[in-house]
Amino acid sequence: MRPGYGHKPDEWQTLATGAAAVVLLVVTIIGASLRLATSMSARTGDIIRLSPTDPPVSDSEARVPAIIIGDGHDRVCMFNLRVMELSGGSIVIEATRFDPVLSYRVHWAGVRTSNDATDCGRAAELRVSADAIAALSMAAAAQ
Repeated sequence: MRPGYGHKPDEWQTLATGAAAVVLLVVTIIGASLRLATSMSARTGDIIRLSPTDPPVSDSEARVPAIIIGDGHDRVCMFNLRVMELSGGSIVIEATRFDPVLSYRVHWAGVRTSNDATDCGRAAELRVSADAIAALSMAAAAQ
């Protein structure tokens, strides 16, 4: 004879079924969230376009680092979002990389990315972080 511990066998079955339903619901929510996050992330071929606006939409002086690649010596340059909103430009995502974290190889074309020595130039091949892509996407969407 099995002890009931205060519950009847059909109550245990109801509890187990309820627990399984909750686990299934949590797994479904996590899967849907991951799928949504994947569909919202930048992909190869995406273009982020910043149209020149005067005054700029943002009053932020946010600066996002990028790395100029392809000339033998990688060097850091900066995306100053306010400057980029004033002058305009575009970024084409050419490739993604997961080494050791997600980063993007992009092509920048525009007037300038900052008003000082950290400018990336009028055109450059760059490596940027996922955070940089998110910041640029939000700046472009706000226009």
